[in-house]
Amino acid sequence: MVSRRTFFSITVMMLVVLCLFMAPQIITDGFKVEYNRGNSHLQSDSAWTQNEKMETANAYELDEETQSQINILVDCLNNVLIDIATNYILLKKQETISVVDNVFNCQLLEKPIYKVLKVFDLCGDIEFQFLDNYLACKNGTCAIKYAYHPSEVYFTSDVNTFDGKVSLLTFAYGIVREYCLFKGDYEQASMWDQKFQNNLLNSARKIKNVTIK
Repeated sequence: MVSRRTFFSITVMMLVVLCLFMAPQIITDGFKVEYNRGNSHLQSDSAWTQNEKMETANAYELDEETQSQINILVDCLNNVLIDIATNYILLKKQETISVVDNVFNCQLLEKPIYKVLKVFDLCGDIEFQFLDNYLACKNGTCAIKYAYHPSEVYFTSDVNTFDGKVSLLTFAYGIVREYCLFKGDYEQASMWDQKFQNNLLNSARKIKNVTIK
């Protein structure tokens, strides 16, 4: 059972702003953003109030080109979330299912599955095969434990921090890495990837998976 909150008040908006401050020579090329607040709130992962979020949103005047760039950064964040969930901290869920004709459509599960971890019933583990979102196993009611992809985020979304194990700064490093890859700057991407991995491994401890319920 998770003892801490699964979601903390880190927003996509905050991450975009932090990336702009952290790597302006890389990301602000082509940006025309006027930001009229100080960056004191960007120094930690402390929660922002809803009013602060609204004030931050209103602090921007975005043209079409800038909005396009921000969309790229949001796409970069979604790539980072998938990277973390598949390579560092598994998002795991368990559900009870009913198998008919030895097949279960895993698209019926609550979360977007990418890996089956275990299938079992009261008698123990059940042999299974998983292919193209379909689970093949014996008929009957059983439990499935699986790993899933995080939900897609948007500019105004809150970000899943994997039970507080991934910091604001770690996400920002990953976003800049992905942005560099998008731009084809592989040397810079490698440098930011090292920062991302070091920060993530120090805080999340790669050898320990966390179950988000």
